[in-house]
Amino acid sequence: HSDFARRHYIEAYVMTGPLPGDAYDRLIEESARIGSDFEMRNALGVIYDTQSPRGKNLAELIAVAGEIGSDFELRQILGRLAKDAVADESVMAAYAKAAEGIGSDFELRQALEALMEAGGGPRGVIIALPVAEGISSDFEMRSLLEEAASEAAGDEAASRLWLEAAATIGSDFELAQALTEFANKKPSSVATWQALLETARGIGSDHECARFLVDATANMPDDPALEETFRSVMQGIGSDSDYRRVAKALEG
Repeated sequence: HSDFARRHYIEAYVMTGPLPGDAYDRLIEESARIGSDFEMRNALGVIYDTQSPRGKNLAELIAVAGEIGSDFELRQILGRLAKDAVADESVMAAYAKAAEGIGSDFELRQALEALMEAGGGPRGVIIALPVAEGISSDFEMRSLLEEAASEAAGDEAASRLWLEAAATIGSDFELAQALTEFANKKPSSVATWQALLETARGIGSDHECARFLVDATANMPDDPALEETFRSVMQGIGSDSDYRRVAKALEG
């Protein structure tokens, strides 16, 4: 059968109502035989819309979706079902594995953002960020991290992954932007603030480093060890005017 005919067969079959487990499995297998990325995405979409799969069934559908070769079509189907994927950690893991097949930085960022925006909480961040290692664009990485900052800042494990991802940003401007966004979410521990400041050592531009440090003083906890780290990072600023600007902000 042609991909078009196979997709129409699936659409007609699912319209009969909720399917028992064995019939659902057969339809998923039939979908996996579709060679066209467009037709496969449509077939999986109609199965998802009519059968409302959850848990194992949804993970099975996502695994087949991961075989879609088009970055656009794969991101489309993943974004469509993200809201239900976040209800189950194993399904989120299946979602992340499928997203690994996306080569486009833009499409990958969109897919991972969809998962986090759907309400995955810190676990969504923890599952999504390792996949973000595939993003080479500083802009796309910064955009993703800004989306993840709120959930990550309140969780130690998510914060570590967030800062590791931020450290891969090569652009001083984009790194400073990302770190400022994270600081503005008021991280929950001194240890996270320490790691945040250490990551800021990667900002090579005096202007961008100073900009981040000045903004950070508004939310940084009052802690002697933290202030010592802050001053150490500040010492790396070579520009007298930028250094003075940071020193003034620190002194309040």
